[in-house]
Amino acid sequence: MNERFSTPVEAWHFLVAHGAIEVHGRDELLVEQLQTRLQPETPDIDTALRCVTMEGFLNAFFGLLGPFVRIMRDLLEYFERAGATQGPGQWVLTLGEGKDKLQVNLDHFRQWLKLFENQVALHPIPVLEFPKIWKLQSAFDSLAGRRVESFERPAFELERGLEDWLRRYEGTSWLPLPGVVSRTVSRAGSIGEYATLVHEIASAVSSVVPNYATLSRSLSRLREEAPPDIAEYVRNEHDRWVRTNVLNLNAYEHASRSQQREVEKTLDAMLKDVPRRPARFHLQMETLTEVLSLPIWKRRYELFSAWVFTRFLAALDGHQIELHDEDGCLQFAFRETLLATVRSLRKPLDVYAEKRAEAHGLRGHGRVSAIQPDYSAWTQGDGECKLAIECKHYKKASTANFSDALYDYSTNLPGAQVLLVNYGPVTAELMAITRVGGYNKRQFCWGNVNPEFPSQVEAFQQAIRNAIGDPLVARTTAAGTMRKDTVLVVDVSSSMKTTLTTPEGRQYILDLVDRWTATRLAAVDDALHGEFEPSAEGLDRLLEASPFGGTALLGPAVQLAQTYAEVFILTDCDGLSTLGAAAEILDEGPPDFVRSQRAIFAGENGGTIFGSFCTAGPLRLARLLPNT
Repeated sequence: MNERFSTPVEAWHFLVAHGAIEVHGRDELLVEQLQTRLQPETPDIDTALRCVTMEGFLNAFFGLLGPFVRIMRDLLEYFERAGATQGPGQWVLTLGEGKDKLQVNLDHFRQWLKLFENQVALHPIPVLEFPKIWKLQSAFDSLAGRRVESFERPAFELERGLEDWLRRYEGTSWLPLPGVVSRTVSRAGSIGEYATLVHEIASAVSSVVPNYATLSRSLSRLREEAPPDIAEYVRNEHDRWVRTNVLNLNAYEHASRSQQREVEKTLDAMLKDVPRRPARFHLQMETLTEVLSLPIWKRRYELFSAWVFTRFLAALDGHQIELHDEDGCLQFAFRETLLATVRSLRKPLDVYAEKRAEAHGLRGHGRVSAIQPDYSAWTQGDGECKLAIECKHYKKASTANFSDALYDYSTNLPGAQVLLVNYGPVTAELMAITRVGGYNKRQFCWGNVNPEFPSQVEAFQQAIRNAIGDPLVARTTAAGTMRKDTVLVVDVSSSMKTTLTTPEGRQYILDLVDRWTATRLAAVDDALHGEFEPSAEGLDRLLEASPFGGTALLGPAVQLAQTYAEVFILTDCDGLSTLGAAAEILDEGPPDFVRSQRAIFAGENGGTIFGSFCTAGPLRLARLLPNT
């Protein structure tokens, strides 16, 4: 398709018309960045485009898609991991509603990423002889997981595309380079140049030989017949240079940000004053057109808001998080939607999108009698808002508009931390105002909250963690979602018999199963009498199997803790006394049974247990403390 356009200007205007690029709207920042990459001194984008070749334009534009690629990859990876622990086998994100509704399943993300990662935006690359190219690898020496041999695995999981590529490397044919290469190419600076070098050498070698086995057999012939520059690449690929450096880039991608900076610093020093040349690889206009024509690209700004939600969930790593779907669809629409519940807190939190709240004294344009943050977290029971998040996708922050939003939300949500994030930068004035939380210490704002600025993302996530707090019981789970390994212990000692056999008592137990997502019921008095399905039928079998004997719950509860991540115990005051400081009280029982005041019990070793006086009713819900 390159032949259809005689100039980059024509190609650009075609992409604007057919790729839903809002040059005077939300894509204004992208246009400004493109102009800066092409010719920063020019007065406008068309002038900058007249100064470059078609290849230069395509390379620059592909490079600017990097943040969107990483947003889509983050979404894909989060929901792939979440699907392994809860919810449907195939998550669907629903964006918008009515005629603008778009349902995006994980295959849409995979399709878009595959299209992008098969084409990369290339940097100029350093001009070095191969002995010096080999020395560049020393920049990665400190990283874990650089080698993957049959007897050694890295400290992290390999993505499927990389595993397949490694498996086929010495097989019948080389696969296209795994996505980690193109993702690193889209990074600025020397690390992007290094990845571009990997891409060029791999492309050159694969153009003359189909696999490593053939290369090994035909090395002498290839040295003589291949073009001189490719012959040099082939000779060094006999020592598996590309394979080694794909693993280097994979280790870099999985390293901490501080480790990545050390690699970048070392490469910067090694490549300082080294001349560069254009990469010998050409992108295709038709690929870029295909990338921008997919529906998922046209809804990229709504995906940014969805990505912010996954950063919220990731910030709560270790918490029990239940995602609320509608027939496998996670809804992101401009209406109140319950998205998740954080259960591992004294008061569970419901997380909403677009929850509307009445408000007064509003300053922001368009807000008259209510506020409606993008995301907000509310405690169950008393309905207090603990956290409100507002997402913006502006080229430049408006200090007045952003300040008004922070004021309106924090004034009308008096118990909430209010966090405003912008995809683009924010002004120095706004940063100064919100650095310590504004006038009421609850207003915070960050600019450049996108994958290109990991430190900003980390700061935002830490603020979320500070606002919500740590879980009562620390958990290590994929994607931060709830592991379904919770047991509800039912005290079946003699003092509990009458209560457990009432309709109210039975219903309360079944309500607790739903509330805490228990995966098993266990019957315990002074011994463990069996485990049962968490259902009405299972509860019937539990009661039938129970002797209703003495009370000594701690030993059997500790025994169950060896199998289950969490142990909840439904008991009475007698049973609670046998647990001592090993458990915390979570609930006072159903309203029909209990009318009691809250109190604080002093635990052993200076700890505290929040609970109830044991004088007002028969049922108590407790949780076994960790490390008991």
